[in-house]
Amino acid sequence: MGEGGQAPPSTSLLIRGCILKETDESEVILIVTTQLLNAFSQYGQVKDIRMISEKITGEPKEFAFIEFFSVDEATCALNSMKRNPVKIKGIPLFVTFSKIRKPEDFKDLNDRLDCPQMDSYPSQVS
Repeated sequence: MGEGGQAPPSTSLLIRGCILKETDESEVILIVTTQLLNAFSQYGQVKDIRMISEKITGEPKEFAFIEFFSVDEATCALNSMKRNPVKIKGIPLFVTFSKIRKPEDFKDLNDRLDCPQMDSYPSQVS
């Protein structure tokens, strides 16, 4: 673990506060991932954006994972977001390094949260 119990620097960031409660559930994931991609891609090439959904309702949870291709890009994004947080519907996003590193970790997370799957969205076309 890093300082203060935080995960050490990695290519993966945990983003909390990603919710649009008054928006139709079918549109939330697309809206939030688009906003996240727009906000974070200025710091480096985004490899993947993943959001968690409730197993029964399909309702998106309030967090996402953003994966960069390099630790330097993720660190730059994290530091910039700490200085000037992005807001979705007026709610500032909380950004930290994620403890999750490998695809199988996402599967384990889904099992612990009783979720059917992680929704994965392509980030940028190379």
